[in-house]
Order: sequence, then structure tokens, then C-alpha cells
Amino acid sequence: MSLQRKILLASAYGILLVSLVGGCNGFFVDENDNGTTTPPRFVFVANSGSDNVSAFVVNSSSGALTAATGSPFLAGTEPGSVDSDANGRFLYVANRGGGVSAYLINRADGSLTQASGSPFSAGTTPAGVAVDPAARFAYVANLGSANVSGFIINSSTGALSPAPGSPVAASGGPVRLRVDPAGRFVYVAAGAAGTDVFRINGDGSLTAAANVPALGGAGSQDVIVEPTGKFAYVADGVSGVAAYAVNASTGELTVIVGSPFAAGSTPVALSVSPNGAFLYVANFGSNNVSALRIAVDGKLTAISGSPTAAGSEPVALSVDPSGKFLYVANRNSSPDVSLFSINSTTGALSSAGSAGAGSNPVSVVATP
Repeated sequence: MSLQRKILLASAYGILLVSLVGGCNGFFVDENDNGTTTPPRFVFVANSGSDNVSAFVVNSSSGALTAATGSPFLAGTEPGSVDSDANGRFLYVANRGGGVSAYLINRADGSLTQASGSPFSAGTTPAGVAVDPAARFAYVANLGSANVSGFIINSSTGALSPAPGSPVAASGGPVRLRVDPAGRFVYVAAGAAGTDVFRINGDGSLTAAANVPALGGAGSQDVIVEPTGKFAYVADGVSGVAAYAVNASTGELTVIVGSPFAAGSTPVALSVSPNGAFLYVANFGSNNVSALRIAVDGKLTAISGSPTAAGSEPVALSVDPSGKFLYVANRNSSPDVSLFSINSTTGALSSAGSAGAGSNPVSVVATP
């Protein structure tokens, strides 16, 4: 890739063109892929333009979305990332204007109640949030202060308290982060600086384990570990997805031959099916979603019919916990949430409707 090639990056302040080689910014989105096969109950969308969170109740047969009672719910300034624990009890939102909003999810109707003490202080420009599967800890990527804040989750109230040693320095500008399915490691996408790997200690503190350079002068815009924990994938923000083998002891990543595997234009977000068979990629530049099959060796191949058209500027996506539906947030469309049904055998996508959220939706998570 030449130094002149630009990628389109989303910003709550507008659209910003940044060189992947010289820049580190990315789309600030995180989705929860917890490896379960529980029927979906709710979908939550962070709306950066209207400073709120849209909540939806899921029709478990069709995947259709109905606004939850009281939706939308007030968040902080420019909410940019949303994530939930694997049991769908708590919801956390990183507000790029500052702080992390915490909510209790009403399991009956999907409505949200802010946790006592919310919002909680993090670093400068919180850009991504991720919750460990057991709902013990939450982690926030702070773009402006180039570090990661760690929090201990109160198991009764959902309130956050700082983890020991928090925050820890990250490489470049951290924009997204994920906890692996076993809750042992945190992976941080840091744009041109590559991907950072941290080990989660018993008290929630983080220990730096490795930095994985971006391939071929591209960048790390999103990172995800599939449910078995054997493979990790990085969206490079140009045209592909890099595949890595995960060291089960250290969490470190080794590139898989053939990487990067082709996606669409400006791939910026990833989601994986609960059975670990399929990977889905939001291609911001080509307004579509790539569907890729994960082989036993971690390599990726395009599924027949891929890519599938989405709305304008798809910037986030989430496979629901049952693996039947895919939800895509399109930051420049109306309606702005696309729904697809997933063929359980082939992984192919079929359009199944849409729903309207708030202004400039930039993150989405489907919960049980």
C-alpha cells in the first residue's frame, strides 16, 4: 500500500481522512461475541450523534426489532462503543466525550437503568469498551491518553471501580478492544501501531504480553478471537482481514499463511458466529458485509454470495447469541440498523429487514 492511499475513518466530530501508515485512529466500536447459543432477547445501539442508546426487543423467530419501553436512553457525550456481559445483565457504554456509562438491563423488557455512580471516569477520549465473559471486569480503550483503563464490576449493581494498576499504557492510539472467550487476555486494536496483547490477572489488572505489528503497512481497526480461542482476526482498514494462531499459554499471536484474506473496501469491524464457523466483516468503504468461513487451520474463504449489501457506511455489527441473525449499524443510513438472517449450514446472509435507531449509530451488541 502506498503512503498516499487513505482510509476513511469515522469520528464523532465528522468524517476524518487519515493515512493508515501515518495515523492510528479507527472506528470506535465493540460488539460482544460470547460463544453461546442462547436465543437473542435484546439489541442495543450506541448513537454518537444523539448522545443516547437505543434498546430493542428481539423477535426470536424472525430477528425483528421492536423498541424497548423508554428507548432511547440517555448516555454521555458522543457514545462510541457498547458492550454487555455474556448473561445480558449489564450494559456499558464508552463515551468519547468522557467517562463510561453503566446500566442494569431489565430482563423483562430490555429497558435500562443507570447504575449508581454512573458515569465512571476513564482516560481521555474513551473509544472502546469490552466486558469479560464472566462479568468480573470491564476494559476501556482510551484513544486520547493512549492507554487502557481496567475496572472491577460489582456483581450486584454493575457499578465500576478501578482495577489495580489502571490505566496501563497501550501502543499508538487504541480504538477497540476485546476480551478473549476464556477471559484470560485483552486484545487492543491500535491502528497503525498494530495489536496489543495483555494478560488479565486475578485482580483484573493487566500485564503487557506482546505487540503484533500490522501487516504490510496497514493497521489494526478491530480484533476478535473466535469462540474456541485458537484463532484471532484483525480488520486492517484497507481491504483485508489478517488471521493469527493464538498461543494458549501467553495469548501471543502468530500470523497464518495467506494473511491478509480479502474482504471489502475499508473493513473496520468484525463479528463471529457462536459456533466459530463464520466471520463477518463490516466494509465501511464499499457499504457491504463480507461473510467468511473459518477453516480448521484458521484460514478464511469467502462464502458464496459474499459480500452482501448493507446500508451506507456500515461501521459495526453483531451476531446474536443464537447465531441466527446479524445486526449491522450503518452510520449514514435511514433506517440505520440492517438485519440479516444467517444460514446455519453455509453462513450465507439474507436480508431480513431493518430498524431505525438514533443519530449516527456507531456500535451495536445483541444480548441473550
